[in-house]
Amino acid sequence: MPINRPVSLIALWILLLIGFAYAVLVSYRNFTGDLCPAVGPVPICYIVLLAYALMILSLVVNHNGCKHYFFTAGWGIAFVLAVVGSAAEFFTSGGGVCPSSAGGGLRGASQGGVPMCYVSLALLVVILVLFLHGPYRAACDAHNANH
Repeated sequence: MPINRPVSLIALWILLLIGFAYAVLVSYRNFTGDLCPAVGPVPICYIVLLAYALMILSLVVNHNGCKHYFFTAGWGIAFVLAVVGSAAEFFTSGGGVCPSSAGGGLRGASQGGVPMCYVSLALLVVILVLFLHGPYRAACDAHNANH
């Protein structure tokens, strides 16, 4: 059963804002002392925050080509980090690779919280489906109507 486009766009906005809010929360925790993993000198939580910001920007930009580039860049970065983080969390004895929903930094996940990389991975899969069904399909329809 197909989802109504306005409903999928609203759901997409909600999920992107939830992902962005959690990325802000984890980034704030990192800034105040609870560490998140880093790629070189840059904490991954800041990169994820930027990735969610790019996905949100893709919904704000009116140019259809830019929509795809911003969304693809943001989603791709966040997805790769979520997959790598989830795999590392899963295969590391005792976990503690990803920040946790329970707070307390990286070791929070081993104390009963849900690793945020798992949450982000699930959220990103749903976000992709909603983007493809809503803004992407609308952009394709607009492009095809002009040709």
